[in-house]
Amino acid sequence: MKTKDAIKERNKAHIRYKLKDGTPVPGVTTVVGSWGENKGALTGWAYNMGLDGYDMRAYTKELAKIGTLAHAMVTEHLQNATPNLDDYSPLQITSAKNSFQSFLAWQKSHRIDELLLVEAPIVSELHGYGGTIDIYGVVDGVWELDDVKTGNIYESHFIQTVAYAKSLMEHGNLVQRIRILSIPRTEDESFQEVIVTNIDEWFEIFLSLLRAYKIHKEIKEGTKMLVGAKKKGGKKNGRNK
Repeated sequence: MKTKDAIKERNKAHIRYKLKDGTPVPGVTTVVGSWGENKGALTGWAYNMGLDGYDMRAYTKELAKIGTLAHAMVTEHLQNATPNLDDYSPLQITSAKNSFQSFLAWQKSHRIDELLLVEAPIVSELHGYGGTIDIYGVVDGVWELDDVKTGNIYESHFIQTVAYAKSLMEHGNLVQRIRILSIPRTEDESFQEVIVTNIDEWFEIFLSLLRAYKIHKEIKEGTKMLVGAKKKGGKKNGRNK
């Protein structure tokens, strides 16, 4: 897939994940979105941005585009593809290249023996959720799942990557290590690398979030049906009976 196509895919409002029988299931990032440990930090950051006179929404959008391009550069590189940069400004390209260079520096100090999956969707039939694997293969002789981020690494990323790993295991794949890499976009960010531990505990948290998500969805759908029924049967000539 060309970089431009890959970027378009990553920017869809929702990637649709389905079970084998066609039943739609939520994505991991949607489920984990309810874990709010990083929201306080982001609120404080946005407040400080406003005090400094920055348009927080525009700045966040710019960082998001840089992050998307940097991520695409990494995955395209691993698939021996040539990036297409037509849709990006010179500043965005320069910043994304800086992020990409951080990944290349990391790669030089590690041995990627085999790549099995890059940017690959996967669905858990057992638990009913889907997600997209960044990198899965043999690194330094160990089967590992690698997830590439831009910006800070939060606990929500531990939950997210563990859910991916468990889905891989469900499909018969060995996962001996989970690694999160954060490649900086700006000078006030730094390269971060975390090996995720306490995998079973983080997965229990994910399953709790997944249960809560599904219950909440059922409540919302039931409320919509109830409201719809009331509107159908409770109005006449534009007025309530």
